[in-house]
Amino acid sequence: MKSKIRHIIAGILYVVAIVCFVEAIMVTNGGSFFDLSDLARMFFCGLAAICVIAATLIWKAKDSRRMRNKVIVMIAAIAVIIGGGCLDNYLENNTGTHEYTADMFRIKEAVAARFETADGKSVMIDSEIALLTSLAELEIQEAPMTPADDPEDWIYRITFNPIEKVPNGEEVIAYVHEKYLQIGTEYYLPIGDVSFDSILEWFDGKAAYFIN
Repeated sequence: MKSKIRHIIAGILYVVAIVCFVEAIMVTNGGSFFDLSDLARMFFCGLAAICVIAATLIWKAKDSRRMRNKVIVMIAAIAVIIGGGCLDNYLENNTGTHEYTADMFRIKEAVAARFETADGKSVMIDSEIALLTSLAELEIQEAPMTPADDPEDWIYRITFNPIEKVPNGEEVIAYVHEKYLQIGTEYYLPIGDVSFDSILEWFDGKAAYFIN
């Protein structure tokens, strides 16, 4: 009976390990079971490894006392990893006063982007995507407006999670104009009395780094 219970517990841990590994890997394809930060996913990967080790020890254990001591250590490690991952995820998504729209959140979580300039230059960005996803942290807000220029008169166009690179992701396109920013169908301007020139300079810097 004890052997059967031991095998059941080990089996459950193996299942948990598989789910955690899949969750950690899915981020590379722009998907996820859970809405977690990259660091939280790393914690999940560590949790999966510990589950595998714990399950193996439980499955093969013959000395019940030694097994109990090892399992206690493993459970403590699992608790630390889960707690750390959840804390990181909570802090990333709940600290500060910055509020994300649906599109901004997709930009924040994007794994790749295509950066284009009005003169036809283009580059695909993935390993340094964090330099562009920080767009979600800019001090801008939605602004109801009727643009005076032509919608096609953009200076930069950034396609986050482009379908050719992230087939399972949610594509979001940001258009940078001379006086405003358009993301999807919404328009954005700086918060307060800040000039849009400062926002435009931010994008100019990215263009200079990635393309020019």
